[in-house]
Amino acid sequence: MFEVGQSYTFVTLMRSEDGLEEIQQVWTVKAVNDNLLDLHTPAGQADSLQVLNDAGAVEAEYLGGPTPEQNMVLNTSSAFFHSAVPVVEE
Repeated sequence: MFEVGQSYTFVTLMRSEDGLEEIQQVWTVKAVNDNLLDLHTPAGQADSLQVLNDAGAVEAEYLGGPTPEQNMVLNTSSAFFHSAVPVVEE
C-alpha cells in the first residue's frame, strides 16, 4: 500500500482537552515493515499543522519557521492512524 520514497499527507488522531482531533502532516516513507512505516521529514521545511473539526473543515492551522529533521515510526494498525494520501508533485 505504501511506496518507499513517496511522500504522503498522513492524518492521525491526537487526544486533546476537547476530545480527539485530526492532525495532517506530510512525511516521506523511508521503509515499510508490515504495518510499521519509517517516516522522515527533512530539515528546513516550514512546519504546517492543521486541526480538522468533525465536518472535516480546517479548525486551526499552525505555521512555524524552519524545522529540524524529523523521523517517526508509525503503526498503521494503530487506532490513532486515520488515513494517508499520496502527495502529487506539480
